[in-house]
Amino acid sequence: MKYDKIPTIIGGIITTIIVQTKISYAQLPKDKIGEIAEKITVLIQGPGSPGSGIIINKNGNTYTVLTAGHVVNFINEGEEADVTTFDNEIYSINTKNIKTFQDNLGKTIDLATMEFTSDKNYTLANLGDSSLLKRGTSVYVAGFPIATSAITSSLLTFTSGDLTAVASKPLADGYGLVYSNNTLPGMSGGPVLNDQGELIGVHGKADAENTKATDDPTIRVKTGFNLAIPLNVYLDLSQPSVSTSAAPYHFSTADDYFLRGSEKYNNGDYLGAITDYNMALMINPDYAYAYNNRGTIFDTLGEQEQALADYNNALRLNPNDERAYYNRGTIYLEIGNYDQALADYNNALRLNPEHISAYNNRGLAYYDLGYYDQAIKDYDFALALNPNDPDVYNNRGLAYYDLGNYEQASRDLQQSANLFQQQGRQNDYQRVINILNKIPITN
Repeated sequence: MKYDKIPTIIGGIITTIIVQTKISYAQLPKDKIGEIAEKITVLIQGPGSPGSGIIINKNGNTYTVLTAGHVVNFINEGEEADVTTFDNEIYSINTKNIKTFQDNLGKTIDLATMEFTSDKNYTLANLGDSSLLKRGTSVYVAGFPIATSAITSSLLTFTSGDLTAVASKPLADGYGLVYSNNTLPGMSGGPVLNDQGELIGVHGKADAENTKATDDPTIRVKTGFNLAIPLNVYLDLSQPSVSTSAAPYHFSTADDYFLRGSEKYNNGDYLGAITDYNMALMINPDYAYAYNNRGTIFDTLGEQEQALADYNNALRLNPNDERAYYNRGTIYLEIGNYDQALADYNNALRLNPEHISAYNNRGLAYYDLGYYDQAIKDYDFALALNPNDPDVYNNRGLAYYDLGNYEQASRDLQQSANLFQQQGRQNDYQRVINILNKIPITN
């Protein structure tokens, strides 16, 4: 049996800010927005997992960094923590001045600010108006993914995508934006920028890939959506003259239901999520992203025909939905319709050439068809993108084994076993060791 990686997912005091004078300009090229993201994004390190932050203000030599609240949850007053700026300068954080936020009902908003001091002149984020955002517009996310044994230091990652939902009013913890950008653990707290390079949100919750209710853990379904807190939530909380409404929240738009459905999905409330996606589609029957997400739930629950119908609708409405192609491909792979699976994975990779799971799963399709050399090429692509994936080493090792290349099979399977052991996946480690013990010894 072949395995695909199940990634870990990654979810107060009022301060006054000074909004710098804004320069009005037209839509910027992607590379220019990337340059802006590089200058304003910092790496936050301290107790707990590292995260990302955004330089938003300067008062004298003191800079203010905005981040997600859960990034600083493990940093207590008096402990050592620091930020690293784009020029690789490291500055200590004044942990006494870390501020967290609540709304006027006392509920936590997943935001925080911190300060560092420098006599250098760093770029400040240009603050946008998140109330003007509309679904379908381009957005960009930056941050520092957690380092791995292969990539030993956190490197700034910059990804593009589209807004898939904008809630009329933020929901739990202040979240109100959903987007399709690929993100990784460690990018929480990083900036979400519009096509003018303006800050319009704080990234906080990453995309989830969940295993299906099946005996074959190679098959995963993927929502493909991430969540951010709109910048205006922070701006409202940062201005004492503005009071956050305490009125009960009334769902009124398709995006509202979509956002709540996504939250329920990520929390495992599948039936509740289906209800919300149904409402979103009742309000907007052309909501392609809602079809895709509802399809992932039906797929997870083993309702393949309903899932296929939803993915087909998603692709009818949006023929460039990489995730719908990938998700539909997982169903075709599971039921043995390899030609359709290959076609869908080809489309997913055409739209996103760095989709690691699509390379791995296309390799599985080739493997099951007996095209071992082509499977190995896809596993090579997947490992070039992530050299620490034990499941892909496992899969490539099995392909080499079936080709009779026992030496390479042993190397891959041993690497797979080592990584499984490092990750605490003891059952998978023992399974691979049992395979290794059966490989013929060659001279």
